[in-house]
Amino acid sequence: MPAFMQSLARTFCESIGLVEESSITLMMIDTTSTQGDQGGSSSSSRSWEVTGRRYKDACYLLGAGWRRFCEDNGVRSGDVCVFTVLDTTLWRVDIERC
Repeated sequence: MPAFMQSLARTFCESIGLVEESSITLMMIDTTSTQGDQGGSSSSSRSWEVTGRRYKDACYLLGAGWRRFCEDNGVRSGDVCVFTVLDTTLWRVDIERC
């Protein structure tokens, strides 16, 4: 089970403008193929609110929101979460499983 606090590099925080405590929305998009005559695809998204807090040397995703995100998505130690910052407080997350 992963830790329920995720450390992020200070340079990352600075580059996206995360300078004070903020509520950050983590969003995952699930794209699945549909079977049928048209052979199309559909997508859905889910989101989680987490607290982002900046400290002297780093910033962190904290608390119940991060824990819930990890539990809901089966994040395990060794998995890699790739954040695509759409806005300072809106991030898309893709999980690379170990």
